Amino acid sequence: DATLRRLRDTGHTHMVFGDIDLQAHRDWLEAACATAGIQPLFPLWGERREAVAAEVIARGIRAIVVAVDTRWLDASFAGARYDAALLARLPAGVCPCGEDGEFHTFVFDAPGMAAALPIREGARREVASSPPFAPARQVFHELLIDGSDAWTPR
Repeated sequence: DATLRRLRDTGHTHMVFGDIDLQAHRDWLEAACATAGIQPLFPLWGERREAVAAEVIARGIRAIVVAVDTRWLDASFAGARYDAALLARLPAGVCPCGEDGEFHTFVFDAPGMAAALPIREGARREVASSPPFAPARQVFHELLIDGSDAWTPR
């Protein structure tokens, strides 16, 4: 909430989310944004997951997998580029968008961005998940952006 309030205080009025169909997550995001006075936008809401994945690839959006839930995917997926080859490797039952939390991505280049973010590979680390996800492990693939400190999804 504090981060959202800081964004609002610096003139940000809207926050765009890539959620597709998980109502409980949308409810949580909407409540957090309302508390901070920011308008949430969900442009992908209600779309078919497979169609979203195909469109991301077709539009030339470039992303890297930065977190993997090992209940769903092998740790080797951490650090992979989000592309057609990755989609073809996904096991049956894994959402091609990671909508169920199987993996998270970081977009570093996309149409509409002034330039690609200069990323360098960072360390890979495994973290034991806390309940209710135990005994799963999360695998994080850190990225360094433009000489900054390592960025890790939270």
